Amino acid sequence: NGPAGDTDGDGVPNGDEYISGTAPTNVGSFFRVQSMVQASGTNQLITVPTVGGRRYLAYFADSGYSNAAAWQTFGNTNDGFGTWLETNPAGGTRSFVDDQTTNSTFGPPAAGQRTYRVIVERP
Repeated sequence: NGPAGDTDGDGVPNGDEYISGTAPTNVGSFFRVQSMVQASGTNQLITVPTVGGRRYLAYFADSGYSNAAAWQTFGNTNDGFGTWLETNPAGGTRSFVDDQTTNSTFGPPAAGQRTYRVIVERP
């Protein structure tokens, strides 16, 4: 079926599943945001599952979700803010906070709407 194939039919190519550490033969196994909740005030808490040895990069756009959106990295790209390397071999979960400061998204959404995207890489 190859990297561009989709063995389990979940809409995620096998190659992407390999990179994210999910099972390309299990339709219920694919990378996604686990939860997004308002933490306090205007702070958004976004939680994703993690796999050991993968790097995660947080992006935001002040629009609806689309590949054509103007995706921007979080302001602070140091490990632990807008990017992190999962060092626990068993993986787990990671939460990041959009506090609308220079560490995250620089301020409130321009048009009242904000969308998040997290990309997984193999370092």
